Amino acid sequence: MCELSETFDGCQSLDEIQDKLEGKENVNTIVVTSSNLTWSGSVFQKDYPELDKITINNCNIGELQDRFGFFHIRNLRYLEITNNTITGFGDSPFFYLSSLFSLNLSNNSLEQVQDDVFKGLERLGSLVLKNNCIKTISRNAFQNLRALSNLELPNNAIEELDENVFQDLVALRCLILKFNKLKTLGSQIFAPLKDLAHLDVSHNELLCLPQGLLSDRAMDGYLVNFSFNKIEQIEESALSGLFIRAGVLDLGHNHLCTLKSGVLSKVMAEVVILTGNKIENIEKGAFSGCTCTDLYLNENRLTTVTPDIWEGLQVHSILSLSKNEISSYGGAFVNCTDLGLRLDLDHNKIKDLPDSGFEGLTRVVTLSLNDNLIQKVDEASLVGLPKLYTLGLHNNQIEELHEECFSSLPRLSDLFLGANKLNFLKPELLKHNSRLFQLVMPNNNFTNLPSPEVFSCPESLMIFNFFQNRIEKIAANSFSAAKRRFIQLIQLESNQISDIEPGAFNGIEYIKYLALNSNNIASLHPATFQGLGSIHRIELDNNLTGYLKLLPPTTLVLFNGGPPGGFEAELEKLALNNVGTISFASCAYQREGEKWNFIDHNVEDMDEKFEWEDVLLMEEK
Repeated sequence: MCELSETFDGCQSLDEIQDKLEGKENVNTIVVTSSNLTWSGSVFQKDYPELDKITINNCNIGELQDRFGFFHIRNLRYLEITNNTITGFGDSPFFYLSSLFSLNLSNNSLEQVQDDVFKGLERLGSLVLKNNCIKTISRNAFQNLRALSNLELPNNAIEELDENVFQDLVALRCLILKFNKLKTLGSQIFAPLKDLAHLDVSHNELLCLPQGLLSDRAMDGYLVNFSFNKIEQIEESALSGLFIRAGVLDLGHNHLCTLKSGVLSKVMAEVVILTGNKIENIEKGAFSGCTCTDLYLNENRLTTVTPDIWEGLQVHSILSLSKNEISSYGGAFVNCTDLGLRLDLDHNKIKDLPDSGFEGLTRVVTLSLNDNLIQKVDEASLVGLPKLYTLGLHNNQIEELHEECFSSLPRLSDLFLGANKLNFLKPELLKHNSRLFQLVMPNNNFTNLPSPEVFSCPESLMIFNFFQNRIEKIAANSFSAAKRRFIQLIQLESNQISDIEPGAFNGIEYIKYLALNSNNIASLHPATFQGLGSIHRIELDNNLTGYLKLLPPTTLVLFNGGPPGGFEAELEKLALNNVGTISFASCAYQREGEKWNFIDHNVEDMDEKFEWEDVLLMEEK
């Protein structure tokens, strides 16, 4: 079948459209935009057997009165009348559109949906009524729409729904009611919707989820969303037994204060969200038989976490308790043996880490304790986390780390200890952490780098971040004990370094990123970089442009200001065969053989030629 489409823009009457359609009875698609029309039965006075889709957008249509307007287009499957001013309907205006599959009446001014409006649309699969002013929907408004699979009613003003309004929608899979003014729901309102897979009732004014609302339902779908309501109570059997295959149950941002026993009993979902409520208390049995991959209880008011609140819960990946007021959790996770990825306890009020407080978390890979009030980490504080890979202790008040505090973490790779009060690391602190990859300790009180012995045990340590401490000197052989000869990052920016001793980086064959800028370095000793093989990118202060000759082979040098006067002329004399590119704040110079080319913008980074995979394989051997 040949596709034939007609577009009408700026028409002033239906007669004008009718004239333009003369002799085009085989048209497939009609698009009418930005016109000024009054709807009547006059537009389609002939049969259009091939007409499949009509779009009428922004045409100032105020009412659909006449069912005969569609009499001659009975094969129509898609009808879109959007961005008009429709306030109401006549008697069954779509009655003759028996083949219609999709009806979109979005962005109009409808205030009610009365009985029999959609009479005749037994094959309708999708009905979209979003962004209207609908306040009321009659009990039989959707009568006989047994093929309807998608019903969208968001952004209206619906205050109440009859408990039987959806009784004929036996094929419905997607129901969207978000951004309305619903205050209550009948306990059986969703009972007829046996195939429902996507339910969104978020952003309403619901106060309670009634008994039996979705209990013992198996939904082969994606979402049940009651977030951003005013829910204070979930009756015990409202959700019990709800099974959302590969989906999300979102109860976030409501007014729940207590999770009562049985409230989520036997609920199964990929993700359960209770974020942003006012939960202070979780009764024993609240999660009895509940199974999920991720459970979010962040942004609530919990102060204490005890083992009994997780009784019967199986959470397999993420348990988020961030942004509560938790100060105590001793032994709380002994029943969380299935948790296999991440525990979030950041942004709480934890001061003390009790001995063996994480017993039971034998599969957890990431633990976030950032943004608490922790003052020290004792020998047994982190016992029970044998598979921990990432540990976040950023932004606490830690002054002391027991030399054995990480001894129970043999797989630790990423250690984040920034924004604390540390000024010293004991030489044997990392002796049990051979897999440590990055040590991140910015914003502490170090005046010297840790002794080389600290770096001697980890076999994988490639990132050293001591940004914005108070380090005054980089001593000779500071990194010589590190087992990795090839380093990805040494971050020493924004310290108080005034002295770099000869051989400070001795023993390192390659550094990808070396940051020494924003310090007090007035000069460099000729042997500063002695023993360092090469650098991909180094950041220096502008006063050190005269020391470029001292660098080992370097791909890119970054200065944070502009080039000093006469720099370009001086550059030609220096014969800097050891440097590839020199970049300033607004320009750069790139070497090509013996010649330097000017670039009128800065260069932040360049392609790295270093083959990391080959190096790692070589080191493994």
